[in-house]
Amino acid sequence: MHPELGRILDEGSLHERAGRWEEAYGCYNDAIRVSVRRGEIEPMLRATRATARVLRQTGRCEAAEEVAETALQVADLTGLTREIARSLNLLGTIQHQLGEWPAAQECYERALESARDQGDDELIGAICANLGALSNALGNLREARTLYLEGISACVRAGSDLTAGNAYNNLGMVCVDLEEWSEAELHFLRGVEIAKRIGDRAMLAGMLSNRAEPLIRTGDFDAARTSLDWAEPIATELGDAGTLTHIALYRGMIARLEGRYEEAQRLLDTALTLATDGGRELERAEALEQIAHLRNVQHRPGAARVLLRDALRIFETLGAERDCSRVNAARREWERGSPRPRPEPS
Repeated sequence: MHPELGRILDEGSLHERAGRWEEAYGCYNDAIRVSVRRGEIEPMLRATRATARVLRQTGRCEAAEEVAETALQVADLTGLTREIARSLNLLGTIQHQLGEWPAAQECYERALESARDQGDDELIGAICANLGALSNALGNLREARTLYLEGISACVRAGSDLTAGNAYNNLGMVCVDLEEWSEAELHFLRGVEIAKRIGDRAMLAGMLSNRAEPLIRTGDFDAARTSLDWAEPIATELGDAGTLTHIALYRGMIARLEGRYEEAQRLLDTALTLATDGGRELERAEALEQIAHLRNVQHRPGAARVLLRDALRIFETLGAERDCSRVNAARREWERGSPRPRPEPS
């Protein structure tokens, strides 16, 4: 790679990790132009994928999908096996966020097979984290845990802190779903340590937000609030709508559990608006579910059932089996006149 290209890509990576999205976008576009001019395919593909990542991070998922598909087409045409696998993995992450789960799973599985054939540990770690997250959402929790652990092992072999951090985050999430609260918090804290060490502020905000969930489930509301207080200014500065959605969701849950229903309504409405505006269907369903729980404790069972039904429709469309099971369990309890005693975050 020409030194000029390396310098531009490194500068873009620094901006990306710091959450300076427009600066990163500008650097990666410069890198694409320079690589095309010099006829260097691999740096051009790296910069193209990085552009798609920035677009995805800033909520422009449809544009990100188009750019990622372009990268995959070029990689296919040039026969660069490693670049094909990396482009497939990226395209899968974007489709995953858009709720195109079957397409995402196909991309992940094709990418993982290729990465294993090549012995590319860094890529194996990244794909296992993503495929595990999808398995988790589909309710295959043991499979998800196995994938996360494989991903972490691959990251250790490759010395990839960034990918390891993402894997610890996902492992924490599956432990929450398995109701292993202490283990979940431990994994999130490991991810926080990695994010701080490598200076990845977007990862740090997400980890701190996610750490609130097991704390809420064990009733440690003060510690959960502290974690959210650390996460919110970072996510706000970065314009990270996904993390801000979860922060509002978790704050709303705490307010409901503490009996502050008006504040809970305001916070959950914020979460719903952020999720809807960002096209995040999973988070929109989660917000509807939590508003339903609020209506239930407010002794408005009719409204609660309607909201829960709306949430269930979205979960069913996404194929989120674990979430469907949880919602159906709540419906059955409510039909017996017994409100759920604890929160059900996702």
